[in-house]
Amino acid sequence: MTGIYNRLEAYRNTGTEEITGTAALARAHDTLDAAVAAAYGWPWPLGDAEVLEQLLAENLKRAQGRPTHES
Repeated sequence: MTGIYNRLEAYRNTGTEEITGTAALARAHDTLDAAVAAAYGWPWPLGDAEVLEQLLAENLKRAQGRPTHES
């Protein structure tokens, strides 16, 4: 699994598809990321640090027994 994500990161950095299907994987991953963000009511796109901030906020809300997102 780590190897796949290393190839995906390399593709995102260079735009070069070393293994056939990497571009399709990148598109699918982007679609999934956007869907998860939408499910939580988060803006998208977010950077890595912003995702971690949002996850921490969600976890703190859960720990306090508060609703985690607005429907």
